[in-house]
Amino acid sequence: MMEDLNINDKINAQENSDIKNDRDDPRIMLRDIYLALTDIDAAEALFTKYNSNHNRNLLCMIGYHCGQCVEKSLKTLIGLKDSKYYNIKNEKGTREIREIHDIRKLMDKVENLCPGFEKNNRSVSINAEKFRNFNNLPYGRNSMTYDEALYLMRAAKKMYECVNAEIMKNFENENVDSYLKENYNRRQDVGIIGVDKTTVEIAEIRNADVNRKAIDINSLEVLRAFVESGDALIERYNEKGNDELLCLAARNYIETVRESYKAMIKADDEQLYYKKNPNKEYVVQYSHNMSFLLECLEKCRPGEMQINLFTAKNAIPMTVSNKLRYGKRKITMEEVSLLENEAKRILNRLEKDFERDNPDQKKVKKDSDEKWDNRYKSNLKMRPKKKDTVIKE
Repeated sequence: MMEDLNINDKINAQENSDIKNDRDDPRIMLRDIYLALTDIDAAEALFTKYNSNHNRNLLCMIGYHCGQCVEKSLKTLIGLKDSKYYNIKNEKGTREIREIHDIRKLMDKVENLCPGFEKNNRSVSINAEKFRNFNNLPYGRNSMTYDEALYLMRAAKKMYECVNAEIMKNFENENVDSYLKENYNRRQDVGIIGVDKTTVEIAEIRNADVNRKAIDINSLEVLRAFVESGDALIERYNEKGNDELLCLAARNYIETVRESYKAMIKADDEQLYYKKNPNKEYVVQYSHNMSFLLECLEKCRPGEMQINLFTAKNAIPMTVSNKLRYGKRKITMEEVSLLENEAKRILNRLEKDFERDNPDQKKVKKDSDEKWDNRYKSNLKMRPKKKDTVIKE
């Protein structure tokens, strides 16, 4: 089974419908650094959630957002100091810097532009090579300790403050809040629509007696963390009114749905889950295509297409959900509520299946601890906290 080319064409069409010429407006740097700040806000919100429920997967989410803050801060500073380099495009017409996720490479570039920057952000610099694994943190393949997450958040926040100070020197007379609101309102809406709940409920009743395999504990705990992080971000949004937090919350609920499909496919058909294409890339495991994943799930569990009618109707906007974290889409609270309800509906089904097949809670905890211990360790190098410094011109 290969990915649906038709939906890929539609996704590409959405790519071409994004706001044009934003990069010609130097004020775009204000949005970019604000996105970095949003990741810090997200990390702080998740720390609050972790302290209340101690879901250790939230520590991984914190590490992920800190890594995003660092990457966005570095790229924004490069854009400010060397716009020519920043706007170099590849053969696809995409800015090359978008494809750079190597923090060491970005740090080296910034150091050339701002001598002394690396020394002033040593906590990030000494761990630059480790950041390449941070995109895996939310997905149950890596682990992070509380001390590492806290250390990383302080380092990311310091870098953000350092870069933000440089950015603001160039926009002293700009009404920043007004521009950010204008930029957000000009974006294309993600376009989530609701479905008839009765149709879904009838489909669930029809399939109630189907003997579904429970997903594994590691996957279940990851899904719980995605939902809990979405809830935490909405709480922080209600406190601060930062629209970007709403976008991140929406994305986490979408990730809950996407990763739940993958977990169910893995439980039923590991061969399909680990299948590779001619380029030796995992077709299902790393797919973002919601329509394709739903088709795979229907193959494993007939009837799931109707049960997951919401995804079938919203496959394209859910597939391009990454745009929500990069300031390229906007979303309403009503749309986020629809995504939240769908994510929690699916998680509730999976929780019931798991409880049915795993009545021994001691064994569940043991398995959970073993899965956690077998994850790839972050092993950050941690330095004692020192007095903050600033960029040297």
